[in-house]
Amino acid sequence: MSDQPHRAPFRPSPRPALSRRTLLAGSAASVAGTALATAPAQLAFAEDAGLVAAGTTLEEVAVAGPGADGTYRRLVAGPGYAFQVREDALDTSPKASRADTRAPLAAFVQFTDLHVLDAQSPMRFEFLHDITGSAFRPQESLTTQGAVSLVERVNELGAGPHTGRALDCVVTTGDSTDNHEQVELDWFLAVMSGGEITANTGASDVWEGVQTSGSSHYWNPAGEQTDRYAEAGFPQLPELLHDAMAEHRSPGLDCRWYSVFGNHDDSISGTLPSDWHGLVDMYTGSWKFTGFADPAADRRLEQRFAPRPTPLRRARPRRSTAPRRRRRTTRSRPTRAGRRSPRRTTSAPTSPRPRGWGPRGTASPRPTPRRARATTPSRSPRA
Repeated sequence: MSDQPHRAPFRPSPRPALSRRTLLAGSAASVAGTALATAPAQLAFAEDAGLVAAGTTLEEVAVAGPGADGTYRRLVAGPGYAFQVREDALDTSPKASRADTRAPLAAFVQFTDLHVLDAQSPMRFEFLHDITGSAFRPQESLTTQGAVSLVERVNELGAGPHTGRALDCVVTTGDSTDNHEQVELDWFLAVMSGGEITANTGASDVWEGVQTSGSSHYWNPAGEQTDRYAEAGFPQLPELLHDAMAEHRSPGLDCRWYSVFGNHDDSISGTLPSDWHGLVDMYTGSWKFTGFADPAADRRLEQRFAPRPTPLRRARPRRSTAPRRRRRTTRSRPTRAGRRSPRRTTSAPTSPRPRGWGPRGTASPRPTPRRARATTPSRSPRA
């Protein structure tokens, strides 16, 4: 959570302690904008209780407009989700007769995976987006603007759509930033608590990201070249990247907010340790790798990073985990009567065969992953 002091509306007021059960029971019916399919009887109960769906996904949701799959389609408003009563969190099933007697205990909003992103950072791997789609997304230059729109909508709601209780808090459930950068954290704090934001870590007048790199693999909104996105029907928006770098302001939330730590908040792209010196230097460097000029070289590079299929292995018979016992035979010796005694056997326990990850019969230690602890400094603007 932000370590900055909250504004006056954020001051907590004395309230009785809530148990986990009562918190879930009271908030399940008041979380703004989250609902799933439900039975008709439950929907009727929700409507009778005075559900106000305006401004939430209970009213309408974004759906893809008309068009063929694999082509650019605009988002349009579609029908909202039905309200769901979470009976699994209640001691007894809800009854319509109690609609006027219930007392709301809590109302909160959830944000998740905001991924406030420094789209011009040299420490990014957009050239791998043919392998993993999350490496580059056409709209990623507008993450701060999108997050500010969420804050404004929550402030407009002000209360839970079902109970009318004023929102107690907003909770972000991880990956508030994208690439473990200090500047991304600064922008996220400004979004949530209010302040001016200039989402630009490059030159003041030129976008220094892959969308102006001259590569046809990325969407070039200025339309200065033909790329794969233009062929799919993406529009030309010459002023988009200029507007993405422009200063804008977040009003900040009108209620308390809390943040949960995610893997992207802790490591490079959510996967790589951020205390490797070579990678740390790339954060503040003046060069950004976007791929090779030779398409064949790009394909070879992608093959090096592409996940290799796991070879199929023939299933082995299941063996017992009990220690195996070997048989040791002693030689027979003559008896007093000149006859030989029968062959005797004795048993001695042996250790089971090691089961490891190395060659046959050897146990190789599994490497211990290192948790990234360093906080990467923000990059200064480049001339």
